[in-house]
Amino acid sequence: MEQSEKTGKIKWHPGFCGGIELELKDYRRILEFEPEHYLSKEPLRMDMLIIKKKKDSKIDNPYAEMFRKHNVIEYKSPKDGLSIDDFYKAIGYACLYKGLGEKVGEISEKELTISIFRHTYPRELFSALKGAGAEIEKPHDGVYRVKGIINLPTQVVVTKELEKGAHSALKILAGKADESEVRKFVYEAGSYSTPVDKHNADAVLQVSILSNEELYKRLREEEAMCVALNNLMRDELEAREARGEVKGKTQGVNDLKEAILAIKAGKKASVIRKKYGDEVYEAAVSLVKSLA
Repeated sequence: MEQSEKTGKIKWHPGFCGGIELELKDYRRILEFEPEHYLSKEPLRMDMLIIKKKKDSKIDNPYAEMFRKHNVIEYKSPKDGLSIDDFYKAIGYACLYKGLGEKVGEISEKELTISIFRHTYPRELFSALKGAGAEIEKPHDGVYRVKGIINLPTQVVVTKELEKGAHSALKILAGKADESEVRKFVYEAGSYSTPVDKHNADAVLQVSILSNEELYKRLREEEAMCVALNNLMRDELEAREARGEVKGKTQGVNDLKEAILAIKAGKKASVIRKKYGDEVYEAAVSLVKSLA
């Protein structure tokens, strides 16, 4: 679940992974996505690993154009800092990933890249990197290539600065999200037809809604946006219903949908149970957890 019932903290990473898969969904035939790729038997893992299955295929995306076969992805939520130590930790993950191959040289350094995503410009990090002798180039808006630290293509992607009107799946993963970007994403997501795209859109929306509650509350007052948002959740629920994961239609689905929103809003379990009943509450909790 994107928000811990005990701590109330937003779990940003599922939303980010869903967002980046949506951003690169047109290249799914040549990319393989592995959220939380474990580096060893111990609980040491990087946020995401993207495998490019076709070496010579071009990707028309400002931050993915440098992708090689193995692409280590690290994500810093709006609540996280991005220090020089965090930067080297990402490099360490990439080095461990290479060094933990089943045989020597199985993962070539010529086929490995590192990308660190963050919503805002990491001024202190870039100052520290320049002080360490690094060169920072900006080939595209929001994309900063770091050279002179390690012989692996390395970049920091500032999602807030990415091209205006594009990359909304990543941009709305922040507090104070731009309303136009939210509207764009909601309407785009309504056109998704595959289960994986719908699930990823749901993951993005769960995080975005929790971090921009007032904005979404206001948008729901508009009939068109309310219908669009409800349809996104309804499609996910009905798909699960068809698989036998939830039961009931019409009012049952509406009650379940409202119970899910109440859970995400942090309302007390006793209040939700009283309004919708124990069965609906338990189904809603199960569904929220399964979408985490």
